[in-house]
Formats: sequence, C-alpha cells, structure tokens
Amino acid sequence: MEGRGEVREHGGVGPSMLLVDRYQPSLEPPHRGVQVVRWDGLSGREGEIALSLRLERDDARLRQRLYELIDRMGESVVAACAGIAPEPLDGLSFWWLGVVAEKDIHQLPQLEELMRCWALAELVREGGYRDVEIRLSSPSARAAARGVCERLGLTVRGAAGRRWRRLSLRAGFDRLPHTLRALIFLGRYLWRRRALFGYPTAADGALDAQAGEKCGLGVVGYFPNFDPGAAADGVFRSRYWGGLHELLEGAARPVDWLLLFSPSAQCPDGAAFRALLDRFNLRRAGDGRGRQRLVPLDGFMSWGGVVAVLARYLRLWRSAGTIRRRLRPLIAGLDREVPLWPLFGDAVGRSLRGVAAMHGLIAAHLFARMASARGGGEAGYLYLRENQPWERAMLHACRRAGGGELIGVVHSKVRRHDYRQFNAPGYWDGVGRPGGCPEPDRIAVNGRGARQLLAAAGVPEGRLVDVEALRYLYLPALKRTSRHPGGAGSLLVLGEISAAATEELLEMLAEALARFRLEIGVMVKPHPFCPLDEPLARLGLVPSVEVVGGALEALWPRVGMVFCGNTTAAALESAYLGLPTIVARPVDGFNVSSMLGVPGVRFVGDGRELAEAVRDPESPRLDPDFFFLDRDLPRWKRLLDIH
Repeated sequence: MEGRGEVREHGGVGPSMLLVDRYQPSLEPPHRGVQVVRWDGLSGREGEIALSLRLERDDARLRQRLYELIDRMGESVVAACAGIAPEPLDGLSFWWLGVVAEKDIHQLPQLEELMRCWALAELVREGGYRDVEIRLSSPSARAAARGVCERLGLTVRGAAGRRWRRLSLRAGFDRLPHTLRALIFLGRYLWRRRALFGYPTAADGALDAQAGEKCGLGVVGYFPNFDPGAAADGVFRSRYWGGLHELLEGAARPVDWLLLFSPSAQCPDGAAFRALLDRFNLRRAGDGRGRQRLVPLDGFMSWGGVVAVLARYLRLWRSAGTIRRRLRPLIAGLDREVPLWPLFGDAVGRSLRGVAAMHGLIAAHLFARMASARGGGEAGYLYLRENQPWERAMLHACRRAGGGELIGVVHSKVRRHDYRQFNAPGYWDGVGRPGGCPEPDRIAVNGRGARQLLAAAGVPEGRLVDVEALRYLYLPALKRTSRHPGGAGSLLVLGEISAAATEELLEMLAEALARFRLEIGVMVKPHPFCPLDEPLARLGLVPSVEVVGGALEALWPRVGMVFCGNTTAAALESAYLGLPTIVARPVDGFNVSSMLGVPGVRFVGDGRELAEAVRDPESPRLDPDFFFLDRDLPRWKRLLDIH
C-alpha cells in the first residue's frame, strides 16, 4: 500500500504519537518527540492536534467519501445475500431495514468514527510517525484506529482508555445479546400497543372499497406531537402537518391519517391513544368530516401477525451466521485504509438478530397489511421523509400493492450533516432497479434551503417539488425585525432527543447560573421523548428554572433568547424570529449544527461562554426565503390539485 511505504521511510526517526479521546483529559506533559493527538474534543494543550478540526476542514470531502462507501456497501451486501437471506417482504432485502443503510449518527456513531479514521490515516502519512500509543474508550474506535496504524506500518501499543459511566437500565440493556434485546423489544411493543390491534376494523369498518367509497389520500406521520388543546375538543391537529388539515377538510378530500405511535408523557400507551382516536373519529363523523379517518398503523397488527413476525425473525436468525460469514470479508475489503468490520460488525448483528431486525419485520408486516387493506391507495401517499427503515417498508409495500404517487415530505430543515438525507453522486440513476433501496417518486421540499442542498447532492430536479413549510407557517406573524434587547425576556433552553446531549446543556446552564452569577429567568422545554426531572434535580436547577411544554408558537412571546444543542432543529425558528440564538458546541469538537454559517449565531462550550453570550446578545440573520411560508398554501394546492 502506498501509505504503508510512505510511513516506513521514516521508521526509527519520526515522532511517536499518543492518541487519546476526551475521557482522558488529564495528561502529563508528553516527553519530547511525542505528539498528542485528540481523537475527539478540542486540543487541551498547545501543540496538540485535534482530529475534530481536521474533520471540519475536510468536511465536504470526507462526507462524500462516506456516502460513496455506504452506497457501495449496500449494493455489495444485497448482491452477496441474494438467495440466502430471508426477505422481510418479497423483493426487499433485510439490509434496507437495517442500521447501516439508515445512516443515523445517533444509532450508528461508528459513521463518525470512520471519518476520524480517515483523518488519522492522512495525519500519519503527513507526519511520518514511527509508533503510536492508543488510549480510546470506544472498543470499535480503538480496534479501527489500531488497524489503520498497523496498515500504515506503525508499531502500536496501548490499553483501553477509561470511561466512567453511570449505571442505568439502558446501559444494561445495551450489553445484552442481540436476540434477548430483540425479544424484550417485542415484549414492550406488545405491552404498549396491544390495545390498538385491529383498531381500523373496530372503528371504521374495513379500509377498502367495501367501506363505501374509494380510498383517498394516505398521510403517514407520527403521533404524538399533536395539539392537546384541539384534542380536548375532539379535533386532531398534528404539528408536523399544520395547515394541511384545514386545506384537506376544505377540499372535502377523503383522507386516511395513518399514524405511527410513539409513547410519550401526553399519551403513554396504546390504550390512551385508542381513547384519543375514538374521540377524534367520533367527532369527525358527527360534524360531517367523516371522510377523513385517523388510523393507527399498529391497528393492522393482530396476534396472528405477531406469530408471522416471529416466524420471519426465526428464519432470519437461523441464516444470520451464514450471512455474517459471507459479509465479514466483503465489508472488510471495501476500504484500503480502515478495517471496517470493527466499525460495522455489530450493526450487521443488530440488523440480523437485534432490535433493528425485529423493528424492521414489524414495520414490514404493518405496511404490507395496510397497503393491501387500502387496495393500493390510488390517490397516493404523503409521508414524513427522514430515511428511516419504516419508510422503506412503506414504499416497497405500497408499490407492490399498486396505486398512486409516493411523496416524501421534508418537514423540518435539511441539515448538511444529517447523513440520512444524502447519497453519493449517481445514486439516483440506479433508483428503481430490482433489489435496490426504495425511494419516493418525489420529494416535497419546504424552502430554498432544502431545495439547494438536495439538488447539490444529486437529487434530480424532476424529483423535487416545492411546498410550504407547514410547521413554520406561524413565523411571519411573529417575526422580529429589529435587534432584541437582552434581558427583555427569559432564556429558553431547548432539550434534545439525546439524554446525554441535553444533560451537557444543563451542566453548562448550571455553571453559568451558579459560578458566573448569570441572572435571567430560565425556561426549559424538554424534548417529548427525553424527560428532564432527574437531571434538573441532580444539578440543583429546581426550582430556579421553569419547565414548560406545549407548542413553541405559544412560548415565543415570553422568550428573550434561546440556548439549544448542536442538532436542535428548533434553532431555525428562533433565528428566523431574530431572537439571539446560542448553540452548544458538541463535546466531541465536531460542529454539525444547522446554524453554522448563519450570521449572528453564537456557539459556546462552557458556562463562562454561555454567560458572556447571554450578557452580550446578538440577533441572527437568516435568509428570509429559507422556508416557503405563504399561509394560503399555493404550492400545496398545486401538488394536490386543489382549486
């Protein structure tokens, strides 16, 4: 290998490397000739090298390389497993419902570890290092980094780095065998959702032409994230779909709202969800809006369906050993610098025998039953596009059943570092081939920002269609045109879906309030799936902060400025309104915020910087056409042929 020979020219005379992560911050000053390299985080001492800064510098090139590798891996795996891997649905590979194909950094942090390995390989070649000591806490990162250095001719030594973790049920669950985790997941699914089994038949009659009229538009989205005030009156209003509800009701279109249920504080289980659905559907039938029905996707499950899912899981489980033996050398050989199996081997196991496998099989069963019951849905489907596994199951099932156009709707901002949204150049040329990854017929983009990013990433112009940003239609009425004076409102802290990321926000807040004597009213809005009672109490923030819920639209008049995490999409709303917006830098040092490049947005890394940003606020300046925000919805009307 070229890199290997390049490094060996310096053997015996080049410097040594000490590779550490952020969990090893207390390092003695290294001996002369030892270069400290930070795997994540930023440099702790002068002279250290931070790989995070190299990732930011070479971001576009490394992301492109990642997309090319994942696309090539998908094609290779599907071809290699043809005939030996049971399919969740005929013609749909297990791979497209698995962890790697989703490209979600939260589910697969090894994607970022891979890019760090590429940056490490370039650094080794540039520096002519002769040996390396590795102190990394992540087993996958440690194995991959070791492989990189060995391939490049370095002598490798080192033990596992230390990382203290608080004991938790989640940490214990993650240490269980994949099969046991999958069965526990199925048990939780049955316990929480069994009350929904068979609901479409019980509530509305069969969802097909026999119900009295041809099936109308299918709209697939999530529940909860609904308006509880409207729900109290028996009216369903999803915050994802906003003004589309009124548009479809005014046009008297038959619509099935097909809902993916996720337990939350508002609606903790299937029984509570069923009670809400009964209220919604009875109200619609009573006031003449019965042509719109609310249908839980879990209503297409039955106890016979559970047996069918278990049977498919058993067939996949039995073939997992053969599949892994075939995939290990295939995946390992896809990159000449980085040994890929330490990074992706566990994800393959999760996709064959773990929670991802069980989740994919359940989704495949539900959408196959739904598409069959609706007779294909000639009016087509809208769905929230995030490139999640259930979307592939839905697209494949609906195409098999026949019917209308399938349109994926961008419901928030397309973030440059949301790997789920992007592919390598040329990917779309192969969409539609047998065995390939299912994709929508068109993608509805909600503004100039989303259109430009997706078009630049290779999505054909003919597949993009402009629509209004339904979640953000209220913003123009609240838009603030002048600099907002500091201290005129509370600091709103927006929690993230990740408990760890949210806790880092709260730790910075606690430090700013206590150590740097920051005096301001503070409201904390938890993410619906990440309650904050325990960390708020542990950090001593109760009762000094106010925990708030509900829609952001109702909170903005009370807000003077916003503090949020690195991946929080709601920062866009505060930036559009001109509210001073403060974003936390990630602890790993690799800034992936959607606010990067927006003038006036402040990034902070500790309590001192947060206190300074609050005391000296600055209003951000966002492109006014970033979202399409015409409340009359002319673009949606054209798309849905509503006059």
